[in-house]
This record gives sequence, C-alpha cells and structure tokens, in this order.
Amino acid sequence: MEHNGQKVKKIQSSFAGVLDNVSETLGKIGGLAILLMVILVTFNVISRKIFNWSMPGFYEILGLIGAVFYSFGIVYGATKGQHIVMDMVVNRLPKNWRKICEMLTRIIILAFCGLLAYAGIDVTLGMLEERTYDIKIPVAPFRFVVVTVFVLLALLILAGKNISKGGEEE
Repeated sequence: MEHNGQKVKKIQSSFAGVLDNVSETLGKIGGLAILLMVILVTFNVISRKIFNWSMPGFYEILGLIGAVFYSFGIVYGATKGQHIVMDMVVNRLPKNWRKICEMLTRIIILAFCGLLAYAGIDVTLGMLEERTYDIKIPVAPFRFVVVTVFVLLALLILAGKNISKGGEEE
C-alpha cells in the first residue's frame, strides 16, 4: 500500500512531466516564431530595396510575433534552466542558507508571476477592443499569451522545477 507522501510525489512528478511537454511544445512554437520573424524581416528588406515597397503593418506583425516568441521563450528557458542566474554569492553560503535563499527566490518569483498575471488580465480585459493601427489585428489574444506564460512559470515553480540549474526537480 502506498503512503500519502509517495502518492503526492507521483502526482507531482506526472504534473511536472505534463509541464515539461507543454514547455517543449512552446519552445518549438517560439522557434517557429523566430523563423517567421527572420523571413518577414528578410522579405521586407528585399522588397524595399528592389521594389521600393514595404509590407503594410510590418512593425505591428513583428511586434505581435515577438510577443509569442519572447513569452514562450520564458517558459522554455525556465524549464531548461537557461535563464540568467546570479548565484555567485549564494553558492558560497552554507547549504542551509542556500536552501533559504532558494525558497525566498521561489516565493519572490511566484509573487511576481502572480502580480504580472493579475495586472496583465486587468489591462487586457480593459482593452479587449484594441486593434493594431495599420492592419487592425486584435491585440488581446497576444496579451493573453503573455499572461498565460506567467501562470505557466508559476506552475513550473510550484511543480518543483529548479529553474536555475538545468530544470532539475528538487
């Protein structure tokens, strides 16, 4: 018969596995967004030079694709432990102090993720009708992508991902 602690660890492990799969998918979509941005920039530069024509709404489209790329990159980078981490001082502390610092860091990141998600939802709901200036693409879905990323990042931390060391679980 399994103990409750083992059940919790099993659930936490499967939850972390789902988040890993979501992160991998978002990383691939983010990579495709980068590729699309490069293609659009190249096309726009060539069309301006050869045909003296620029793609309508070019900067708007690039900005919206950038929101996807940067947002998905946050989750993917956190899962892979590729974010910039300043642990030079923390690594020199005794093990007990390091654990305390890591716990405080997790709490601070969770608080920021919560605040950014809350503010993002609040702002986005207040601007549901907003569209880009030139080509009139709705902006809200892209804003919700950013909000979703902060929720996913918080879930990664709650699932036990150590976002500063290659994504190993604690």
